Amino acid sequence: MENQTKLKGGLDTLALYNVAFVVSNIDESINWYNINLGFKLVMKQLLMIRELTPHHQ
Repeated sequence: MENQTKLKGGLDTLALYNVAFVVSNIDESINWYNINLGFKLVMKQLLMIRELTPHHQ
């Protein structure tokens, strides 16, 4: 414990910039995080995922 360095500002300097979740129902999940944790949706992006064919595996 003697060798631990205390960060200036402590947790006040903690920030999240990119968070991603994979969920089965995006609208229900957005609502749950808003109601239960007070999170606000900042950006929503649709990603197209193509299935690999045997030729591409």
